[in-house]
Amino acid sequence: MGGGNVMRFDDHVQADEQLDPTISQLLTHLKRLRKTVPVNYELKEDLRRKLLERMQQMEMQTAGAVMPRRKRRVWWITGGLFALALACVLWFGTNDTARYLAEELVLPADVRGVSVSASGEQIAWVTQSGALSVLPGKQADQDQNIVTLKLPSTSGTYQSLTYANNDEQMAAIELASDASRIWLVTIKKDTAQASSRLLFEIKNRGLAGLSWSPDNLMVAFTRMERGLDEIWLASTIASDVKKLTEGSQPSWSPDGRRISFVYGDSVSVMDMMSGSIQRLAKGRFPSWQSADRLTFTTNEGTLAEYKLEAGTLKESKSHIYLPDAYRNGLVSTTWTQNGEYGIVQKHGGQQAQTALLVKK
Repeated sequence: MGGGNVMRFDDHVQADEQLDPTISQLLTHLKRLRKTVPVNYELKEDLRRKLLERMQQMEMQTAGAVMPRRKRRVWWITGGLFALALACVLWFGTNDTARYLAEELVLPADVRGVSVSASGEQIAWVTQSGALSVLPGKQADQDQNIVTLKLPSTSGTYQSLTYANNDEQMAAIELASDASRIWLVTIKKDTAQASSRLLFEIKNRGLAGLSWSPDNLMVAFTRMERGLDEIWLASTIASDVKKLTEGSQPSWSPDGRRISFVYGDSVSVMDMMSGSIQRLAKGRFPSWQSADRLTFTTNEGTLAEYKLEAGTLKESKSHIYLPDAYRNGLVSTTWTQNGEYGIVQKHGGQQAQTALLVKK
């Protein structure tokens, strides 16, 4: 064909972008934001594949044909919007993803409770005989010097251990034949010593499931009485103990507004202001990973996640990624109040496998 009015395909693309620069500007803006938003790499390949497939379809539709100028412009706008939608999912839909590394802990066979401090700088466990061991360091490096302390010597055995929201205090449960007790333990880092005081004692009843309030002024626990589990609250600064509700395995949210627990075979959440209770699903060992995200172990041994939306907890797609070895066969997963660290246990023969979780 003669004349100088025929434009190459690439020239048409450039001309259409000049006629409607909105898409180009938005993509440029998103590229800048991309540098500051974490990517979910498990979605990246799938989205990339879908985008390439769509581009190939577009090329096949336009191969060997010259469309009118107006139709070409609509075609490029549609394709650009499709690419923009995929980019938004990739760049903005995954910024609450949390990934964790697992550092396996080799613990004594008679361990009855293990906990990590809020800062992740200490890991502690208690044995049946009452030996309290503290491992310093943010990694589960058990070649470091382990400090072993002695809890009060009594006729009972220790069954549970939970750090407060600091590195100096923890609570431990002792079970004896005629009584159950909750001890508050204060660790003195400078002298590697520990002091204890009795917080609560009850005759001929069982205790379990400790959880500290965010301000460390109260401890929630399970009281077992005549086959009925009840959740009670004990003040750490006064002689005040009161019943909260029926249930077990309490877990206080990091903002103090809610307590999750198990009632029957299901996980529920109580609003501490209104007293209203929301039943979630069948499971056990609930633990707050953040103020708006709750996890618990399902009956199948996997990690269930619920996220707070408009005041209601709703099941969410998995955004907390555990290492492959700890995604199934779970016993429990508990988090520190800031969500940076946790303790995960899974079935492993005669003794459960235990690991320290460290957020990437």
